[in-house]
Amino acid sequence: MSEYEKPKLDRRVRRTLRMLREALLELILEKGYDNISINDITTRADLSRATFYLHFSDKDDLLLHSLEEMFDDLVNQRLQSLDPTTLMQSDGTPPSLFAFQHAAEYKDLYRALLSERGVAFVLHRIRLYMAQITRRQLLNYFSHIPAGTLEFVAQYLAGSLLNMLLWWLENEMPHPPEEMAQRYHLLTVHGLRGLLPSLVSMDGGASD
Repeated sequence: MSEYEKPKLDRRVRRTLRMLREALLELILEKGYDNISINDITTRADLSRATFYLHFSDKDDLLLHSLEEMFDDLVNQRLQSLDPTTLMQSDGTPPSLFAFQHAAEYKDLYRALLSERGVAFVLHRIRLYMAQITRRQLLNYFSHIPAGTLEFVAQYLAGSLLNMLLWWLENEMPHPPEEMAQRYHLLTVHGLRGLLPSLVSMDGGASD
């Protein structure tokens, strides 16, 4: 998932991509990802196989594209600027809330994907995306953080958030998204604020 701005696509291309995404996501809920063929996708989308391969190399490529679009839409809609003193969003909610809201909104899709043996790459890509968002937010408020510390912290926060989300989904979401985001914030942010200077000193830099 690129950190660079995406090129604008022709309206017809956007419509084709949307039809393929919707077809895949519907089929995942109906029959499971491993059981879906390219023919299933193109038949559901009422498009040719040639059209599919014009945009994607295989169904894994389409799945990653679909997840990326979902994440980008969510981040653009819900992720806000942070208060540098509390690292809370401008409305007073934890920045991780968008992730729990997204998981709750698409819980059936995620449960279907996580029940498959062949989609471990999905978890890897989600973690990379979370690390990308975390990296971007850290740089907004700790502009001089050394690259080594930045990457270490971004990967740690992304991994811990992903594990928390997986536990939450696997256990039938025992707490509402707002409470989960608050718990995660308390566990991570206070520790980060206290430990960041020490981590930065190991890289020989300054965090502010």
